[in-house]
Formats: sequence, structure tokens, C-alpha cells
Amino acid sequence: MTPTPPPDDAAVDAPVAALRHALRLLESAQRQLRSSIAAELGVGLSELTALETIVDLPGLTPKMLALELNLTTGAVTALLDRLASSGLVDRLPNPKDRRSVLLRLTEAGAALPARVEERYGAVSVEVLRASPRLGDEDLVEELARAAAVITAHTIR
Repeated sequence: MTPTPPPDDAAVDAPVAALRHALRLLESAQRQLRSSIAAELGVGLSELTALETIVDLPGLTPKMLALELNLTTGAVTALLDRLASSGLVDRLPNPKDRRSVLLRLTEAGAALPARVEERYGAVSVEVLRASPRLGDEDLVEELARAAAVITAHTIR
């Protein structure tokens, strides 16, 4: 059995390079958007990400938050100290482990992720309008599929 010849490198390289460039542009735009939103809300990017994570994963402990954010427990302690002193996060006793605490957003803290969602909603409408060749469902499916492929390469 003869091996399949490799594809023409030039034919593969051009679309791969174009996609790589588009992904970099998308990541940069996403980072700029998140920085802009964080600045509007008066928090840093790490704080914003922590608030969103606490919303997404109720019952989170500081140790679990450290794992989710890929930070040391010391860095998360400092981050939570800032959020608590800003009145955005409460540390509550953990009924299952008295050595631990559970994280909960205060009323003020819970308002911030909702404002982020509003901003993302507005941007999402514009993205859909800017991509008329793909239907809304097709665009969402393609982006979700791309995200799944990228995520699969981070889990090893």
C-alpha cells in the first residue's frame, strides 16, 4: 500500500496562516473589550474574571477559584482581599469544612457580571450584523466548534 502523498504545502499554509491571523485578531479584540469593560466597572481583569467565575460556579472556595483561574492560592487570597474590601465579595463559613470559606458575590458584586453580559449582548448583535454571509445559527455553531477544538488542545 502506498502512503498518501502530503497535501500541497502552499495550498494548506495559506488558509492556515489566514486563520491563525484571524484568531489572533479575535483574541486581541476580546482582550481589548474585556479591558474596556473592566475599566468601566472600576476593576481589573483578574477581578472581573474572578467575579464571573464565582457567578458561574456557586459554592466556590478560594482554593477552587485558584484552580479555575490558574493562580496560586496566595494570589487568589490577595485578589479576594481586594474584592472584599471593595464590597464585591463575601467570604462565608463553609458548612462542610470549617477550615474553608465559600465565596459569594455581594449585591454590588452581582451587578457587575450582569453589566458585562449587557455589553457582550450589544457586541454580539453587532457581530451577527457584521457577518451576513453566515446565518446567525451557522456563525454561532462555527465559533462554538472552533472554541471546542481550541479547548481540546489545552486539555492534555
